[in-house]
This record gives sequence, structure tokens and C-alpha cells, in this order.
Amino acid sequence: MEYKSNGRLVKGIGGLYFVTVDDTPDSPLAGKTLPCRARGKFRHSGISPLVGDRVEITYHERTLANVESEVTQDDAATEIMISGILDRKNALIRPPLANLDTLFIAMASASPPPLLSTAHKPIFSAEFNGIEPVIVIGTRESGEGDAVRI
Repeated sequence: MEYKSNGRLVKGIGGLYFVTVDDTPDSPLAGKTLPCRARGKFRHSGISPLVGDRVEITYHERTLANVESEVTQDDAATEIMISGILDRKNALIRPPLANLDTLFIAMASASPPPLLSTAHKPIFSAEFNGIEPVIVIGTRESGEGDAVRI
């Protein structure tokens, strides 16, 4: 029997993705973070799952037993597949992230001297994608920073 659940992609490393399954009463894996692989259709379509994506995963009954017995990540990942990417609110290419509300841009205030020209690109990218940019400026003396909303 094949099961389907929705979740949020929280980490991706070299084709291995980690998805936190939504807390729903009908999902036997609710609340767990599971290693997954993406179906080949994404690669053939030129689409990559991004951290922050809402995704649909599919798995079989035998996967439930394997997750409970804490099999290795590679074994579990071959059984749990990302079968769909739900609608994205926004997406960035660098860093590769999706569905952001806020983007924090950190800069030093004194050492090294701030280069405001380097802040323009992430600010523009955030604004263009409907993400709120927040510039964080670190101070030299205390090591603490002040956030400035634009």
C-alpha cells in the first residue's frame, strides 16, 4: 500500500533531502524528519527541490517499519520519495531557498569596512521576490548587532 503525506523540506545535501512531515492525524509519520530522494521527473524537467519547499512525499508500508527500527539514512531515503513540489510563494537562486518571509543580510560596521554595494544585490533580490530584507549591522565593541528594516 502506498501512502502520501505533505511536509516541508528542511535540508538538502547532494541529492539527499530531509523532509519534516506535517502533524496531521492521518499521517503515521507525522512530525518526523525523514531522509528522502527526489523522483527523476524533477531532474528531467530542470526543477530542483529547494529548502523551504512544501512537498508531497510517497512511501510504502514497509517504510513505516524501517523508520521505526531506525534504518540507515541511505536505506530509508531509497524508500521515501519526493513526488511533488507544492506551489511556491517565492524562490531564491543563491542561496537556494524557497517560501521566505524575511531575508537577513549581515554586515560589519567597522572591521572590515562595510561595502554597501554588496548589499544592493540581496536587497534587490529580496524585494523583487516579495521578501522583507533586514540588514543586520554588527558592532566591533560589543559583538552585538542592530537590525535595520528597510
